[in-house]
Amino acid sequence: MQLRQPKDVGQQLNSVYGLKYLWWNFSIIGIHPPAVVRTYPVWHFLYLVYAVVINFLAGFCLHATMLANLLLLKSLEEIIGNLSLSMTIAISMTKELAILHCRSLLLKANDYLRLLDERCSAHPKDRMNILTGVRLCHWYYTVYISFYSFCAIGFAYIGWSNHTLVYSAWFPVLFDNEQSNYLAAYIFQNLAQTFTIFQNGNNDMYPLCYITLMIYHVRALADRIQRVGGDDKMSAEDNVKELRNCIQDHKNVQA
Repeated sequence: MQLRQPKDVGQQLNSVYGLKYLWWNFSIIGIHPPAVVRTYPVWHFLYLVYAVVINFLAGFCLHATMLANLLLLKSLEEIIGNLSLSMTIAISMTKELAILHCRSLLLKANDYLRLLDERCSAHPKDRMNILTGVRLCHWYYTVYISFYSFCAIGFAYIGWSNHTLVYSAWFPVLFDNEQSNYLAAYIFQNLAQTFTIFQNGNNDMYPLCYITLMIYHVRALADRIQRVGGDDKMSAEDNVKELRNCIQDHKNVQA
């Protein structure tokens, strides 16, 4: 993970590396199978089963238990508190479905980023722009996930200390022992909460990360345009070629 000030040591530019952990998240929540999984049909099928099960349990079932609990609540304060959380979880699932629908466009954007990287590889200032954009993406992801994970651990600790559930929800009686029923519900909610953290990490971070990379590519493109014709070592043909490349890259940025 690139969190320190980037150093240009001649490494190959890779803007998509700034999205590495974002795409890991996509794999965890079941909307993008890893490359090694896609290679083998059996593993691909098992991944699809995993995706359906985890989204059903952590998304639909958590939401359903919270809505079912509305029938048992008596005070308006409790009802509003329940709805504020259950609706948020429902909206998160809706956002995930929207991302799944647009996944092919995000993958296409990755291809454009690779093309733009090739144009920025020659000049130190352009290279530093891209490396800085990658670093910021990693910082955004780290801060977001760390903050929400800290909050989730805090909620889990408070719930365990007070022998209550993290979310106000109804659960069927599975065991004769009350403590066993509480433990099952507590574990389920915390696993679902962990899933929700990664889910919201994708929902909230992917626009910020992609826009950040594009901003730094636009900065690099602006610098390249400004340098056209300013290098005495380049011939007129080379300058024309570079200008054409800049125009093409501007189209790629807009795409």
